[in-house]
Amino acid sequence: MSSRGVRIQVSVSTSSRSNHTKQGRRRASESEDAHHLFDELLRRGSIYHLNRDLNDVARDCPAVAISLFNRMVEVRAPDLCTYGIVIGCCRRVARLDLAFATFGRVIRTGWRVKAITFNSLLKGLCDDKRSGEAMDIALRRMPELGCTPNVFSYTILLKGLCDDNRTQQALDLLRIMMADDHTDGGCPPDVVSYGTVINGFLREAMDKAIEVLTRMVKNGVLPDCVTYNSLVHGYCSSGKPEEAIRIFKRMCRDCVQPNVVTYNTLMGYLCKNGRSAEAKKIFDSLVKRGHKPNITTYRILLHGYATHGCIVEMRHLLDAMVRNGLEPDAIAYNTLIDGYCLDGKLSEAEKLLEGMVSDGVKPDCFTYNTMVNGYCKNGRIEDALALFKQMASKGVNPNIVTYSTILHGLFQAGRTAAARELYLWMIKSGIQFDIAIYNIILHGLCQNNSTDDALRMFQNLCSTDFQVESRTFCIIIGALLNGGRHNEAMDLFSSLLSKGIVLDVVTYLLMMKSFIDQGLLEQFDNLFLSMEKNDCTADSRMLNALVRKLLQKEEVQKAGVYLSKIYQKNFPLEASTAELLVVLVSDGKYNQHIKFIPEKYLPVVKSGAV
Repeated sequence: MSSRGVRIQVSVSTSSRSNHTKQGRRRASESEDAHHLFDELLRRGSIYHLNRDLNDVARDCPAVAISLFNRMVEVRAPDLCTYGIVIGCCRRVARLDLAFATFGRVIRTGWRVKAITFNSLLKGLCDDKRSGEAMDIALRRMPELGCTPNVFSYTILLKGLCDDNRTQQALDLLRIMMADDHTDGGCPPDVVSYGTVINGFLREAMDKAIEVLTRMVKNGVLPDCVTYNSLVHGYCSSGKPEEAIRIFKRMCRDCVQPNVVTYNTLMGYLCKNGRSAEAKKIFDSLVKRGHKPNITTYRILLHGYATHGCIVEMRHLLDAMVRNGLEPDAIAYNTLIDGYCLDGKLSEAEKLLEGMVSDGVKPDCFTYNTMVNGYCKNGRIEDALALFKQMASKGVNPNIVTYSTILHGLFQAGRTAAARELYLWMIKSGIQFDIAIYNIILHGLCQNNSTDDALRMFQNLCSTDFQVESRTFCIIIGALLNGGRHNEAMDLFSSLLSKGIVLDVVTYLLMMKSFIDQGLLEQFDNLFLSMEKNDCTADSRMLNALVRKLLQKEEVQKAGVYLSKIYQKNFPLEASTAELLVVLVSDGKYNQHIKFIPEKYLPVVKSGAV
């Protein structure tokens, strides 16, 4: 039966077409050149050479490959390989309808379809979050058409199920594959199949991931570096570095050579958790084993040093990086500059910025934001403003973080008028504000004796659809209380509750402290009960703060009630709370109230130990 005359019409959006064809244009010049070359081949080439060239174009430019296919069918009958290429192209341009239509044409032609043709359809369905349909095709339709799914088919399904958060079903499918291992014509899972399911369980159940690993080894499939890397990453993400290191050691024991990704994962976790000295040992082990650290390796350790004030170590690492032939990029420079700024060494940060420019690395917005923040935190607001003004001339547009930092710096320096001027300019310039910007402005106004202005801005915000957060309420209520405007604060607090606005423990704590300061202990107790009824649960920090406030007001009996809550919830008694309790009770003035203190804390009180 002839296959000529079949045309596929596919339209791709301009942006999508651009994304799909950029690399294709570099390989085959412009798409017009690809068409011209293909036309030449149509006149003298075999179907093998046509398919080869069509596949080359399809790799980077599937839409153009479909166009070439439409030319091809006018003069040459496609074969099964041709249709397989086109089905893959339709999938990649997100036209599964055309992929299935083309597949239907293959079936009607009477060809015996192989698993590789089905696999494109399976992947397309899974990419479209339709793993259930993909399962039906693989387990029902393929056998009906005399085609047995291969290991690639199953692995596509496994990944689709895991991506759809149906990991248990993926495990069930893996078990079917393992059962097939003992049957003729079966399809036992390979290292990629097992690894896909292991990776799926990393997000929810590390114990099941290990069970799959154990079964994998028992079935004679040896884990590879990718499998072990997944497990190391999973344990690090779960906050279990000791288990990650155990997997790392097992990896080495099983003669699976860790790669730079393995080391980077371990180092990344350690550095994020303030354990850069241990990360350096991992780094040294990497070098000792003959691996070459990449730019990411250096970035990770530099960031660990920078964020924890290890400036000397940071500088030594930079020197080693350069000696090993790796030039610092913008990210590495930004990390170093941030480290110096955090340590208050602004002159060193300035030298690095100059060196960055002289080395031909262009500072980006993050670079400027880091320097601006460093200047502001160290009281050098004029330098911050000067650098802020330089940004536009250097071709770097300030972002919302830049404006936030400058506004905060101006308010901290008491330059409220300049902050207002910048704020108004931002509005005129059409800059979109987020709640963080408003919180900075509201807090800055309140800090600089402009609470009424802040209150008006807050009321304007609440009258719009802008999403105000708990932090915003806390700023305004705190300012009113600090100004002695307790009734206004209570009115605002009550109105927020009546509107169904959910407040956090910090806002409740402000009001409770105010009641304690005013000696309104009954209102304080009632508010605490109301808070719990509103599903806002007191945490350790709040209860300790309330006990300290009560002790400061010499309300030892009432403090005992809230000490009991700390005990009942098994929260720790903070050192500052225990110290205040000891100081207050040790002089004997409040001995009659010791009976109200939970028995657990009596040894602390009697011994004077904190």
